[in-house]
Amino acid sequence: TVEGLRHTLPPEEVEGTMERFYEEVYDPIDFSCLLGVNKEGKGATNRDDGDQARSGYDHGRALQRRRALADFLKSVADVHPVYLASNSPKCHIIRAVNSLGLGDVDFAGMLSPDMNHATRSGSEDRSTPFPTKASPREYYKRIMERHPTESNRIVLLDDSLHNIRKAESV
Repeated sequence: TVEGLRHTLPPEEVEGTMERFYEEVYDPIDFSCLLGVNKEGKGATNRDDGDQARSGYDHGRALQRRRALADFLKSVADVHPVYLASNSPKCHIIRAVNSLGLGDVDFAGMLSPDMNHATRSGSEDRSTPFPTKASPREYYKRIMERHPTESNRIVLLDDSLHNIRKAESV
């Protein structure tokens, strides 16, 4: 993982290795399953007999769920600022968002280690190159500056209880 790299490399190698990691690791990921097509470019509904029975995956139902998620996020974003935060690089987040049909959601912003790194590269604070959710004070700094916790309630939805607990400590 990204944090594994950070903690096992000599300090002088972390920044360069993290830059290479974010540039190289995510490009070969195949998003065709999210687009509702198979690798041959055929629609997911045009698949061979019994594909759903073999895999248990229902492309039609998945598409309905993606549309429901997009509608939900759009309605929330109409009233509250909604940010995307991921330990993945920005280019991967954008590809995933578009593949999930969430490209029309008006997100207030996006956080990723490479974006946080880019905004800090001109500053003198170089304490944590490519900060991740494991360093919540630094990682969520932009959101907290725009929406101070003294006057705003910030809700974090994450698939990791560990990340939520780390963020609560800030």
